[in-house]
Amino acid sequence: MNDNLSPHDKRLHFGCGLLFGGVITFLLLITSVSAMENLQWLWVAAGSCACGFLAMRHGETFWAKASSIIETVCRWLRH
Repeated sequence: MNDNLSPHDKRLHFGCGLLFGGVITFLLLITSVSAMENLQWLWVAAGSCACGFLAMRHGETFWAKASSIIETVCRWLRH
């Protein structure tokens, strides 16, 4: 946990994490969301908030691990 972050940095990490989580969750559930199922939209909101809070709490550690996971998935998809 990064207690030494300023309130501005925490807000910035939360906002970016919120957007990141929303996009990733939407892409994972795109077939259900495109069918306009209400429950799936709640999952998108929950995933978005979870990523926002994790990014705010862990700061750069969250982003380092998230980018590592994205790079690994991209490598798998290329093969």
